[in-house]
Amino acid sequence: MQVGLVYQDRKRWPKFVWVHQALERLGHSVVRCTSIADVQSANGAVDLLLFEQRNAGLCEFDLLKIGKHPDTVWAQWWFDLLSRDEGHLEKAFGPIMQKMDVLFTKGGDLFAGHGVADRRYLDQGCPSDMPQCEHHDEPEFDAMIVGSMTKHYLDRQIAAHMLTGAGLRVAVIGGMGIIPRGVENIGWVDPLDMSAHFSRAAVVIHSDITNDVAGYRSDAFWLKMGAGACVVAQEGAGNIQSVRQDVAYLTYSEPLGLLAAVKELRRDAAMRRRVGENARRYTMASRTYETQCA
Repeated sequence: MQVGLVYQDRKRWPKFVWVHQALERLGHSVVRCTSIADVQSANGAVDLLLFEQRNAGLCEFDLLKIGKHPDTVWAQWWFDLLSRDEGHLEKAFGPIMQKMDVLFTKGGDLFAGHGVADRRYLDQGCPSDMPQCEHHDEPEFDAMIVGSMTKHYLDRQIAAHMLTGAGLRVAVIGGMGIIPRGVENIGWVDPLDMSAHFSRAAVVIHSDITNDVAGYRSDAFWLKMGAGACVVAQEGAGNIQSVRQDVAYLTYSEPLGLLAAVKELRRDAAMRRRVGENARRYTMASRTYETQCA
């Protein structure tokens, strides 16, 4: 299949580079479009024009003026959760979404009224070349948190406060915002270099901008899983799972559940290895960008 990928350079989090690589590995012919002229050239020459989210870094007015060629399907893949921000994203980029033949989105977004006839659920994934982390008997940190610590991610701050308050060793990657006292801020790390840092911690905690939308996980979740980390992920409801040998990750709903999980897992390196191995096996089999693009 001939595919035109419409995306800009996002060096710090190159999601569409991973999509580009996956499509080529699957045997598709891919051309990258970074301008209105590129889109006009590909329109009618490729089977599929796949746009990154929002305006794909293009002038919206010029993009909306392009007439879709009947031989080319226009599609857009949204990574952000459209239903957040009280509909701001839908209002801002609704005209572009309505121009698409297919809108790929996730979580509760599947049922939102974006004015697109063909809306399909499509989760994010993990690069298939994500390195595998290690699980040491005596890691440097008890827990590691990945991502921003701004007001939009208050649950991460709460988790860090509680764990350090209990005397546990905590580090954060990419910690913009308010870093609680006692937490080591590693700073920004290239996504494919995160595995080496995951190896420094017993547990890697996952908490999204929202944790109560069915079917929603950010791609950071799949990076942790693909690296084979021992992931403890926040869920909107329910208690932490029993620590079993067949689980690929553990969940918690309340801070005390997280504390109990970290304390248990830091003492059991064999269990952490089993959970991590299950996580990587599952992700590489069913949640790489190759499997998502197939």
